[in-house]
Amino acid sequence: MTNLTIQRAEFLSGGQRVVGMIHFPQKEDAEKRRAVITCHGLMSNKDSQKYREIADMFSAQGLAVLRFDFRGNGESEGSGDILSNRIMDLKAAIQFTTRKGFKSIGLLGSSYGGATAIIVASKTPEIKCLVTWSTPCKLVELFESINRKDVENRSRNQKPTHKAIDTSEFMKDLAGHSVVEASKKVSNILVMHCKGDIVVPWSHAKIIYENAKEPKRLRIFEKGDHQFLNPSIRKEALELSLNWSTKFL
Repeated sequence: MTNLTIQRAEFLSGGQRVVGMIHFPQKEDAEKRRAVITCHGLMSNKDSQKYREIADMFSAQGLAVLRFDFRGNGESEGSGDILSNRIMDLKAAIQFTTRKGFKSIGLLGSSYGGATAIIVASKTPEIKCLVTWSTPCKLVELFESINRKDVENRSRNQKPTHKAIDTSEFMKDLAGHSVVEASKKVSNILVMHCKGDIVVPWSHAKIIYENAKEPKRLRIFEKGDHQFLNPSIRKEALELSLNWSTKFL
């Protein structure tokens, strides 16, 4: 990984500063100039081990990677995780990557970040391919369930799941977006999920896959969890993600 140049990236979204890291491969196709933008989920950020591994692996194989913090997370300014704001942030990240001279761009999103990626990809012709890990498609239903569990956890003096999703503003905005409808407009998509995911049921992956256009691929792991923490499953997911992105970028 010593061949790579890693630079801090800053750009504005909604008038607030968004911070990321962009990994430039030393050896790349000067004509293609390919890049992948990663999209983290709730209670995560650009610096999680998963995104560092993605950046290292992809950059070593000639793909630049931009990993960034959505507003209200990590080093970025702002607060909350309103989906409309996340969509705005990702669009700003795409514009930033384009200004850097990258001509072929893909997205890789996990969980809530995967939902954001699908919605943005459905409206952005510049996105050539898409990879999702543990991604929900029935957002209102899922977060209402999480909020109910959150109330139960508080009654048992357990830590709340995520304060942002327990607000009427968050839920009202969520209802204005449909991942299922967006899935109908995307292609070149690799959908991955683990059957052991207790946060987002793996049935969501089937719905996304069934609605997406060809080319598409579905990979369901018999074991594993929401975060793909099992080393062998994580390794396969990384390799599949790299191969898919390389194929379509």
